[in-house]
Amino acid sequence: MAISVILLISALAFFIRNAKPGSGYYFLISIIILLCFVFYLEFGNRIGKLIDEKISHSFMKAIFKFFSLVSLFFINVFLLDQMFSIISNPNSTDELIQKCREQKYSFYCHRRAKELRYKEKDKISSFKVLSAICHSNDADACNSGAWLVAKNRKLLGDHLQSAIQMSEKSIQLGPKKEYFYSTLALVHYVVGNKEKAIASQKDAINLHEVLMKKGHTSFKKMCETRQRNYIRRLKSYESGVSVDKILLSL
Repeated sequence: MAISVILLISALAFFIRNAKPGSGYYFLISIIILLCFVFYLEFGNRIGKLIDEKISHSFMKAIFKFFSLVSLFFINVFLLDQMFSIISNPNSTDELIQKCREQKYSFYCHRRAKELRYKEKDKISSFKVLSAICHSNDADACNSGAWLVAKNRKLLGDHLQSAIQMSEKSIQLGPKKEYFYSTLALVHYVVGNKEKAIASQKDAINLHEVLMKKGHTSFKKMCETRQRNYIRRLKSYESGVSVDKILLSL
């Protein structure tokens, strides 16, 4: 039974690996998830029987069964994660960027952009992926892309104007998120628009002040720390602190 399930899962994964997303595509994925669940139950049942045969002490039986099922569960989750990576993983960066323009790939693309940005040689690809997600009106992707450019201005300096546009778009999509304004302020300061940077940072501080009054008391200290950081950055902009020094403090 278990071997049959594994073979069926492998066959379905092979057929949908290059399939275009659609109702049939997601139906097959649903079948794979169901079969993985069957696989989990079948192997769990077999392990349980084996433990009953080999171990006589009831407490030890329970311990072995628990850890066996937990281990099997995480193995199953890992296999599913790998399978979905195979199914949806594009063959090239250009193909990835094209896919990321579609909103349904947003979660996967965010994860790929996060993975890419930690490697110096992949930061440009990370920005392009975030830019593509931003194209599908994802405010957080627009903000993250703009922040990435500002933080890595020496490597991504050619994209600073695009970063301003992305940051402005994030504010249009999420006008009540104060950190979007702070990102726009940073990008403006990196570009050399000191007055615009000061104005945007003041917007971030004022909006955050309003949100703090509405916020839950359990987050009070965290919000106060963030507000102090916003004010400190504003003072840096007003004092004309060097861009490199500000970026090092982030």
